[in-house]
Amino acid sequence: MPTATSSGDSSSSPVAGSWCSVSGVEDGPAAPVLRSERLLLEPLKVGHAEEMAPLLADPGLYAFTGASPVTLDELRRRYERQVRGHSEDGHQRWLNWIVRLEQTGAPVGAVQATMTAHSDGLAADLAWLIAVPHQRRGYATEAATVLARWLREQGAQVLAANIHPRHEASMHVARALGMTPTDEVIDGEIRWATAPTQSRHGASFGAESRSCRKP
Repeated sequence: MPTATSSGDSSSSPVAGSWCSVSGVEDGPAAPVLRSERLLLEPLKVGHAEEMAPLLADPGLYAFTGASPVTLDELRRRYERQVRGHSEDGHQRWLNWIVRLEQTGAPVGAVQATMTAHSDGLAADLAWLIAVPHQRRGYATEAATVLARWLREQGAQVLAANIHPRHEASMHVARALGMTPTDEVIDGEIRWATAPTQSRHGASFGAESRSCRKP
């Protein structure tokens, strides 16, 4: 699992809302329900902690992150931070989803994106996690792909993730999203990123970022 840059964790067509200037992105669009062939991505709620806590209790999930399982109360507090949707200074937009099986509704993991506006464009840092019993079925790639598509539709020009150099499964997901490893290393993890793209309106976000971009 790549490490989220933040997302509130201390460890096609536009939608309602707007991505505002370089000084803040807190007014961006809320996380919508997203669907793929087998999965449903449901925007995070604090109440999800009860059903997610057992999935996140497996120490095997944290082999490459150095983290450890959290208690139900700790998970609730984490989700309370995440559902605020933005950092206190307004420079990051936090978007979090629970990943469910479309057919049964059972939760299998989570994905998140941290949006940051820079002078040269809008960037999204991604992280994904699939519970151990549901791994090796392509769910991480499928969930991250539908998330990446939506982020591109919102104007994200760069997608990135910080990945442990031995985490082959996450590197596979990153490659599927068009990311390649960079020379940047953050807390022992290699930063992967896509090449910058033009915005969907044909101009760079840097040119638009001087004012709020309305849908």
